[in-house]
Amino acid sequence: MLQRDEPVALWGTSQDSKVRLQLRSPDGGKAVQAEIPVNASGIWLTYLPPQAAGYGYNMEVSDSQDKTTVGISFGEVILCAGQSNMGMQVGPSERAFDADNATAEAAAAGRYTGKIWLHARTSRFVNATMWYDVTPESITTFSAVCWYAGRDLWFHMGEKIPVGLIMNAVGAHPIEHWLGPDQIRACLPESQPLCRDSAPNSLGWGKSIVPMQPFTIGTMLWDQGEQNINCNEVGDYPCLTRQLVQSYREQFNSSFPFISVQLPGYAQGPQQPYEPSKQFAMRLAQDAGSELVEDADTIPTYDHSCAMGKTDGCPHGNVHNVHKQPIGERLALQIRRMRLGEDVKSQGPRVSTATVAHKTDAVYDIRMKFDGSNSLHLGPTRNCTTCCDDSIGDFDVSVDGIVWHNTSAAIVKDGEVQVQVEMLTAVAPSVIRYTANRVYPQCAVFSKEGIPAMPFQTNLSALAFSSALIV
Repeated sequence: MLQRDEPVALWGTSQDSKVRLQLRSPDGGKAVQAEIPVNASGIWLTYLPPQAAGYGYNMEVSDSQDKTTVGISFGEVILCAGQSNMGMQVGPSERAFDADNATAEAAAAGRYTGKIWLHARTSRFVNATMWYDVTPESITTFSAVCWYAGRDLWFHMGEKIPVGLIMNAVGAHPIEHWLGPDQIRACLPESQPLCRDSAPNSLGWGKSIVPMQPFTIGTMLWDQGEQNINCNEVGDYPCLTRQLVQSYREQFNSSFPFISVQLPGYAQGPQQPYEPSKQFAMRLAQDAGSELVEDADTIPTYDHSCAMGKTDGCPHGNVHNVHKQPIGERLALQIRRMRLGEDVKSQGPRVSTATVAHKTDAVYDIRMKFDGSNSLHLGPTRNCTTCCDDSIGDFDVSVDGIVWHNTSAAIVKDGEVQVQVEMLTAVAPSVIRYTANRVYPQCAVFSKEGIPAMPFQTNLSALAFSSALIV
């Protein structure tokens, strides 16, 4: 499986001084015919010119000793990397670390045989160098996030464009696992301890990323961040993300779009209290990392978090949201916008302005405008029953950025989100944040397309007049 419409790398080994390559198109015509020199190490490398999407290409490589013929398809190739939320598989499997709807998805897998291919660099399949057809057996241990994104994209492209999905996910590993030493030290001082001593930094990069280079990919999906919270590396995460994207684009010789999956809500562990401030900070850091590089974006997922209890609604613990289908849908929508160039609304609303006005005594009115949506509305997240009737909202304000005060429940009026807050003293708040963390079932701000607003923290601009904004 190779990327369509871009120059793609091919390489191999030979004991001869040159090899002969011939690529035939599906109609039998000679698309490429070339002789390629072999270097002193016995390695040959060449780049095919861009090829149109299609099934049924045929490639032959030969030297004086041997001849190899393989079938090739050209389409959209997607690299999916990260830790356990990317690694959670479709299922059903003996491992049982499965997403929901596993049985039905595996039963339908035959529909995609010969149309979508799977490749796993982290030993999910017997041979980590091969592409595997989608079958009821191969799909069970493959990344659910990656699968649903690729499957939805394939359907959208009319079931006519091949899709290749590459999985590279390892649970409980920090971003440093996927970075080279130079990239890590561009962000972290030499004196800073390793995030995970039992798995040295750059291990995954050296074992599973470098062997793929310079394979050409069309899009990269990234679902990681939990382990860097545990290592207190939230502040360094944007820099590490930038190094990841820039180095991969250089090493893969591909200017691919990069799409990050934002953290869901979860408890830190059975012995640790719920710490929304850490998750909120990481959500901001994930988004900031995407903003540091071109053609990169982040999708929110907090509206599909598990219930608050450790075992309620998520059999693998509430850090592992099993609801991967809607995440895949959002990723596919982003790929359509960023990779295919379609005019689709794939981004959650982002705050553009936030103002505060003194109402009465220590009560202040706050209104917020959002970009990226012409029609905001409030709606319940998954598992919500009565949360949109609560009197407390998920917006917090502060005078100093240290002590935070909950606002009233939000309303949407005149295209703005409006809240009130009563301060302990008659000092106007200067900062507002939207953590999306008050409770897992919550009343959230959505675009008309059903994508939740991005979490944020921003300064409040004081209005010079008194106005009752909420009626």
